[in-house]
Amino acid sequence: MRKRILVIDDQKNVYESINEILKDKYDVDFALNTLRAGKMLESNKMDLVFLDFLLPDKNGLDYLRDLRVKYPDLPIIFMTAYGTERILKIVNSHKKIGFMKKPFDVNELVERVNAIFHQSAA
Repeated sequence: MRKRILVIDDQKNVYESINEILKDKYDVDFALNTLRAGKMLESNKMDLVFLDFLLPDKNGLDYLRDLRVKYPDLPIIFMTAYGTERILKIVNSHKKIGFMKKPFDVNELVERVNAIFHQSAA
C-alpha cells in the first residue's frame, strides 16, 4: 500500500511541486488551511505531513502543537521561508519533526521523505 502525504500550505504551487516530485512513489494530498487539514487527518490515515509556517487560519507553530497532541507519532516536516532561530528551536523541541527552508532542494526533499519512511519501516 502506498504511503500518504498531506501538504498543508496556503500556496497551491508548493503542493504541486511536492506532488510532482513524489507522485510516482507516494499519494500526495493537499489542504489550504488547518480546518481542511484537520478534516482530512480525521478521515484518512496520513503517513507524513508537510506543514507551512504561514497559514490563513492559524499559525503553523500553533497547529504543530495541536498535531503533536492529537497525532504524537505522525512525522511532520515543517516548512518556511522564514527560518529564524526561534522557529528552529521550537520545531527541534518536538519528536519526529523535520525542518525544510523554502524554496527547498528537490534532492533534499526526496532524501528526507525516503529516510522518514525507511525509519518507520525498520
